[in-house]
Amino acid sequence: MTKITPTNAENTDTNNFPSSDNDTIEPSIDRIARFRIIRKRALLVSCLIVVIGLTAVTIALRIKPLTTKNSDAVDDPSKQTPNTFSTASTTSTPGVLSPLCTDNKDKSLFDNEFLYSPTSQTYAAGLLNGQFGIYRAYKYGNVTSSSIWLANQKLILGIELKLQRDRSLHVYSSNEAIWGSGTHNGGKGGPFCLVISDMGHLRWINAKKEILWEAKGL
Repeated sequence: MTKITPTNAENTDTNNFPSSDNDTIEPSIDRIARFRIIRKRALLVSCLIVVIGLTAVTIALRIKPLTTKNSDAVDDPSKQTPNTFSTASTTSTPGVLSPLCTDNKDKSLFDNEFLYSPTSQTYAAGLLNGQFGIYRAYKYGNVTSSSIWLANQKLILGIELKLQRDRSLHVYSSNEAIWGSGTHNGGKGGPFCLVISDMGHLRWINAKKEILWEAKGL
């Protein structure tokens, strides 16, 4: 009878078999970790793209109103600032709104005093640095050196534009007339008024609003 020798478990060659389930579990864990890292990176890139897009839209919306505003200022002279008159400087000046009338006494405008167009105050008639003329203005009190009409006179500082009850309109230097409207008649038809329109037309009129003298620059 053949004798069977028991197998010693300790002598079994275990190198041919996996020692545990870790050999298959650990690679699976590594793949899951790498997948999570890739997903986080993709999410971060998506967030950056959204932020960049929103920033670009915000900048575009801010630029558009500024462009519209500048276009309106060019198309509408009433919206222009003094700097838009490229050949003009601006002078802060006193004055009155049109009309200016003689009533019971003569009226005068002195150097750098003006009569402004009644509604928009975009035109002013008066003496700018010794020159009688019609000038562009930027509202009341701000007259530019951009002129649309100038009287044919000597340029003298310290002069006076005088509205007289004898129907005369004169520019005086001391007691000498250096310019006149040529409308003297002794005062018939008064009172007389100097009027400047919102179109920049300057007129010397009588009580019946008849035009005695006028200057049109435009």
